[in-house]
Amino acid sequence: MKAAPEQKLTVEAVEDEWFVTSDHPMEKDNYIPFVAYACGGRLELHRLYPEWNLEVRILRRGHGMLIWYAPEDGLLYQLI
Repeated sequence: MKAAPEQKLTVEAVEDEWFVTSDHPMEKDNYIPFVAYACGGRLELHRLYPEWNLEVRILRRGHGMLIWYAPEDGLLYQLI
């Protein structure tokens, strides 16, 4: 499902990478276990862990789709 504005991850362009962050609570019972970036036939998957900050660096290859899962919200995506 497409992420609502309050659910979206923060994406910043830093040099040749996307820097993805979020203020989502990363508690053991409610955390985002992965963030994936799909772009032109490639899928880059980053595993995340509870009680760690959500900070991911993804090599920019043009526009694509960020995909992540949150237990309370389900599978979400946003275009970047």
